Amino acid sequence: MTRGILFTKDKAHISGDVCLKFQIYLVEMWAEFIFILLDGLIMFIIMYIIRLLGNFMFKKESMGGGDIKMMTYISFILGWRLSIVVIFMASFLALPISIINVYRKDEHMLPFGPYLAVAALILFLLKVDFNSILSLLY
Repeated sequence: MTRGILFTKDKAHISGDVCLKFQIYLVEMWAEFIFILLDGLIMFIIMYIIRLLGNFMFKKESMGGGDIKMMTYISFILGWRLSIVVIFMASFLALPISIINVYRKDEHMLPFGPYLAVAALILFLLKVDFNSILSLLY
């Protein structure tokens, strides 16, 4: 018996070996898709909790919904662990600008989305993974 796909004049016959490999590929693809969705859900919950805590502590809106959505999208690509690193990195990127705004008595609200995007872009382009960041701590 031949393995693979057998082409005749008017039909293609697929053996069980090819079907099994295709089914395994589909299962792996769906599993990866579910893990990506879970990464987004975990990051959404983390960002929403940060928003609720900020609103409670400052008694006003501390984070917009766009930041939460943006971090959810970023976690689809980078994963939820590296997305937490993005939050810290974006905070350090925004720190000098916010200090300047405080001294100039300008608007104290600072859009956080651009800093999130820059931090995510830096981590994505440098191909940083979470294990390499953990190895720096030890």
